[in-house]
Amino acid sequence: MKYVLPLLIFLLFPLLAAAQNHLLITEIVVWPSEAEFIEIYNPTDQPIDLSDYYITDATYAPNNTYYYNIVTGSNAGGGGFGDFHARFPDGATIAPGEVQTLAMNGSGFVAAYGSAPTYELYDTDANIPDMREAFSGSINGQGGLTNSGEVVILYYWDGSSNLVKDVDYVVWGDKAEAVDKTGVTIGGETYQPDTPISQQIAVPLYDGNNLHAAGKSVQRMNLSETDEKSSGGNGITGHDETSENLAASFVEGDPNPGSGAFVQVGDGTGVVTVTPASVGKGESGISLDFAIAAEGDFTLESVALLVPAGWQWSRSESDVQLSGPGFATAVLSVNQDTILVQQAVITATDTGHIVLSNLTAPDQDTTSIFVVQTASPGGTLKTIANNPRVKVGVGVKVIPIAEIQLNTDQFLDKTVTITGVVTIGAGVTTTSWTDAYVQDNSGYGINVYLSGSVDTRLVRGNEVLITGTITEFQGITEITDYTLEVLRENQPLPAPLHLQTVEATDVRWEGTYVEVEGIILDMYSAGGGTNISLDDGSGGCLLRIWDSSNLNLSDFAVGDTVVARGAMDIYRGSAQILVAYQEDIFKPGKFLTGDGAGFASISLQQVEPGQSNLNLEMRLWSTATDTLRTVEILLPVTWGWSGSADQVQLSGRGFQNTEKQVILDYDQLIVKLSNCFLTEQDSGMVVLEQFTAPASSQYSYFWVKTAVEGGTPKFIAESPRVEVGQAGDTLFYQIRDLQLNSAQFTEEVVVLGVVTIGAGVLRTDRTSAYLQDASGRGINISRGGAPDTTYQRGRIVMVRGLVSEYRGVTQLSPVSAKVVGIAAELPPPIELSTREVNDPRWDGTWIQTKG
Repeated sequence: MKYVLPLLIFLLFPLLAAAQNHLLITEIVVWPSEAEFIEIYNPTDQPIDLSDYYITDATYAPNNTYYYNIVTGSNAGGGGFGDFHARFPDGATIAPGEVQTLAMNGSGFVAAYGSAPTYELYDTDANIPDMREAFSGSINGQGGLTNSGEVVILYYWDGSSNLVKDVDYVVWGDKAEAVDKTGVTIGGETYQPDTPISQQIAVPLYDGNNLHAAGKSVQRMNLSETDEKSSGGNGITGHDETSENLAASFVEGDPNPGSGAFVQVGDGTGVVTVTPASVGKGESGISLDFAIAAEGDFTLESVALLVPAGWQWSRSESDVQLSGPGFATAVLSVNQDTILVQQAVITATDTGHIVLSNLTAPDQDTTSIFVVQTASPGGTLKTIANNPRVKVGVGVKVIPIAEIQLNTDQFLDKTVTITGVVTIGAGVTTTSWTDAYVQDNSGYGINVYLSGSVDTRLVRGNEVLITGTITEFQGITEITDYTLEVLRENQPLPAPLHLQTVEATDVRWEGTYVEVEGIILDMYSAGGGTNISLDDGSGGCLLRIWDSSNLNLSDFAVGDTVVARGAMDIYRGSAQILVAYQEDIFKPGKFLTGDGAGFASISLQQVEPGQSNLNLEMRLWSTATDTLRTVEILLPVTWGWSGSADQVQLSGRGFQNTEKQVILDYDQLIVKLSNCFLTEQDSGMVVLEQFTAPASSQYSYFWVKTAVEGGTPKFIAESPRVEVGQAGDTLFYQIRDLQLNSAQFTEEVVVLGVVTIGAGVLRTDRTSAYLQDASGRGINISRGGAPDTTYQRGRIVMVRGLVSEYRGVTQLSPVSAKVVGIAAELPPPIELSTREVNDPRWDGTWIQTKG
């Protein structure tokens, strides 16, 4: 059951918005494609005529395609490649405090959300007003939002001015579509400085590939436009709309198009304890006191307490008492088994108490979970992390699923209790019996089986408490003959375990929600479903899609690269991945077989430490079968360089019409070359001018990625490296390089770094420590046996070992280790938001986050 406060939130919305004086983009959905929409909001106290307002995602820097070129009549973008450039309908208005939605596909929006959007991009539903083309062909009956990197710009143009006025600007992902109008002059008028693209802060991707998880959206947490400059900009009210810290303004949440509800960072926080924590079976006349406090600087305005099934009580407000300073002005309401408290002011010190009286406990041994949801002012109720539990009788011990899967023989035919989130619901892979999968925070999942009927409580996203018997059927561990309690609905799925395709053939992950990415080698019908053979180059694995899952696979074909997620299943002793939902199989981009083809050589094989004024010549060419259209060169961070594209020179037939740019991706400089034409005969030369070598001896890699037409850049088989050092020096590998492309390191490497987490801290049964070097990245040191006391925090250690990957973690298995310094300072942690920490680029790295 989902509990929200639509009326209260809507009433609060105008109060929160009082500080803003222009329209805002407040919510975006980028997938699934048919559900895409953009939401705008009017925070002012006046109606706004939208007739001269425009919205677009069309930016293509290599061709100088930008929205502000609309005044010139050319290169304004839209009408192809999924890009659009739209104008609101003539006479359209948005009232004060009103929220409006623009659907990319109106009929898809209705199917996804059960209501109509305000506008649709192009005609899919005759009952929904269509957007106008900004100019002829600028929509062209198509358009959508890219998951991995995109911009949405809302702007105003009166049809005659030389300059347009920015209204709101949201960019996400790689910032390849970001805009900087600084110094642009049109018709004798010049734009004010925008924030440089390298300094713009985009909304980060939640998993490196998508703006948000499937079925979610990104939403403004508030209307303050975090850190945005309020003067000297190109905004309609003088703001610099490109200066907003979008990573701090937007957060993932459940889609709520048109409601104006915000996801607040305090939603779902709080500490709740219950007294007493244990009662007798069937005991009556019980009073339970729930003490509620906020965490940190958060304030909680709303609290919902859900009484679990099996408890008897009057469901009357007379048996609920509120006390404490946090509830001094609170309003109480009771709806069945939900106690809702609004208008509270709970802080870390001003706490509140909810006392439930005259309760009767269940007449069985159990552990009851009282689910608590909280919301900050203007927020949406979300469930807290640690819900209070009351033991009834002797209680029930909840067994981690990992313990069951790793020691199945010990649990066979025994009754256990588990709790977890449903990853594949009942009735999806078969409609004849219950075949579902549940996973907990131990990282493992398990099959739930019931003969003869479909258990409709096992819905994807439901958090459930199950007590049943562990059995095995043809190698599949199952929990059967069970009782089940739904604790919460609409919970986020566990993060999928990312595996190489060859790792996905290992039955050890049976029951677990996993993810693989690879090229489709074969695709065929088999026994009531479809089998897909997938390979990322490490070895193939099998995807299984049952016909009853009703997936549309028409967009996928042999040769396509796809990402697939599902529960690991076993069929005739072999592992297969059950893909059961449309959102669990998708193309991350157009990965083609020629991506990652080609070769590179570099002129300087060896330089002295600290040597300056170096020009590095890199020659690139392709294979006999692949023409390379895009090249990316990832530069080593330990070298000194200006970062200017003026110091990148191109020559050769393969680069005759090539566009160049230098982008900063966090702390990584990347030289990006587009519109290349590299073949086996037509090579190209890149000269990187005025470099300064690092002061210490090391191997430095100049990583090269390539892509064919329509493809996505991938690492070539062997990127060039430069040796920095003198005769007799030990050349250390940079941990950043090991993390960027671990597959290239097949022989022993030597690294030198500071221990950030020592051995014996994370595990006592083996060595598991973390080492970080001057490249700004860290790595896990892993070896069997007793923890190696060489690795103590603050020590500088030289390690020789082999690089490998385990469950997505890059590891260094040491052959030898030597302490070369003690009591060193730890590297400064990289400060990240709680969204940014989910990016796997930080694997092994010492970071800091706040939340």
